[in-house]
Amino acid sequence: MSRNEQPPLQLEIMQDSLLVQEGRKSQRLSLDFCIHNHTKLEWYLRSLDLQVYDSDGQIFFKRRLDEQAISPSIALIAERNVPPRGSLDILNPFFCFDEGLPINRLQYRFSFKAEQDKNFNLETDVYPRRYLQTVMLDMPIKGRILVDDGNDFYSQHRRLTLNHPLIRQMGITTNMQRYAWDFMVVDKDGYVCKSDGGVLQDYYGFGHPIYAPANGKVFEVRTGLPDDPPDAPSLSVDDFISEPILSMGNYIIIDHGTGEYSLIGHCQQGSINLKEGNLVNGGEIIACIGNSGWTIRPHLHYQLMDDPDFAHTQVLPARFKEFSLVLGSQTQTILNDYPDSGEIIYVR
Repeated sequence: MSRNEQPPLQLEIMQDSLLVQEGRKSQRLSLDFCIHNHTKLEWYLRSLDLQVYDSDGQIFFKRRLDEQAISPSIALIAERNVPPRGSLDILNPFFCFDEGLPINRLQYRFSFKAEQDKNFNLETDVYPRRYLQTVMLDMPIKGRILVDDGNDFYSQHRRLTLNHPLIRQMGITTNMQRYAWDFMVVDKDGYVCKSDGGVLQDYYGFGHPIYAPANGKVFEVRTGLPDDPPDAPSLSVDDFISEPILSMGNYIIIDHGTGEYSLIGHCQQGSINLKEGNLVNGGEIIACIGNSGWTIRPHLHYQLMDDPDFAHTQVLPARFKEFSLVLGSQTQTILNDYPDSGEIIYVR
């Protein structure tokens, strides 16, 4: 390939700043790639290699996904064909490292093949950055709580592909829910409602108080959207295209004065009595859980952001001061950490 010739494939990293999520005795990376195909051929991903280096440039960790074995590990990447003149989003499958490993530089190598025995490799270096949280956060909800969805590799918050036609049409340029949580109130047996779930009022969380996670000023608030019946959101795709934050329904954005903003979504219609500019104190009741926006059952959506512009914000890997992990008949106090998908926690 000559110096001025365009390569057949091009690799793009799909976020501006790669933050390390520290806690839970691990380090997590939420990282997306996009492969752009400039040819008329279909290219197929054969393998993905990772090498990790410390700050002195010394390698200490290697992983590989390839086509070996009857059930090949590369199959963890569900879609591996890059269409002609098209693109392919890939969520980084190497997403978790042990606590304390010096992950200074990560080198990824993608190996592709096409018809007529054509092969092409792409490499990129990624430099993770530690996020130093300034605001000290309380949990925005109290009682016995299910972490219905967090932000691990398997969560729906994690799996936003920015090259999806609808996402592009909405003008979204970043995964604006990358480190979000969905919280649901449960009873002692872990049930979220006392019926088959067809009526909002039967959900233990519907109307449950929401608390300000820290001191701050109300930056933005929406209050007038209805609480839709379970499994029947009333907003349309066109609504979200025109205004992506409508997916949050009735919401509050709190400016903590530290360059960090809390977004609290899916609030109950009529439960927010705050206006933009109002001051709030941490622990103050600010709303109730509802079923407004793009949601199928009552829950609280929470995320910490570096910018109040929902469609373009960098979501931050927040930690909370204290909560208790429910372990059957016992609990374990967790300090300065985050809850994970599927866990039941208790907040006093």
